[in-house]
Amino acid sequence: MFSIQVDEELEKQFRRTIGELRGTHKGNLKAALEEAITLWLADAKQKFDKVIKETDDIRKRLERQSEQLNNNMAYLKINDSHRSICDPEFDNLLRTVRTSLEESQKSLKKIDLRYLELKNKL
Repeated sequence: MFSIQVDEELEKQFRRTIGELRGTHKGNLKAALEEAITLWLADAKQKFDKVIKETDDIRKRLERQSEQLNNNMAYLKINDSHRSICDPEFDNLLRTVRTSLEESQKSLKKIDLRYLELKNKL
């Protein structure tokens, strides 16, 4: 059972519209409020599901990116043992891939935390 106060003009408009659409019969206000709450909940769930799907899609993209960076890192480490002793370009490339991989992994952790927060709100 709710006991709330809403904007007076909103309430008048709501009651007037109920009267126009359903008549002034007993129970129409309750039925209209229940319908409004049901519609609001369905809309909120739809928006929430969309956020979860978008979060899941981002997570999948980051996982693929992380996997690709891991493969690049492994490839570079293999080639690292065959390269000449001083190769600044190679060192810069290795550093760039390592930094990208770390950033990707941090992003994945943040998304995992946000994803869990959203799922727990269900």
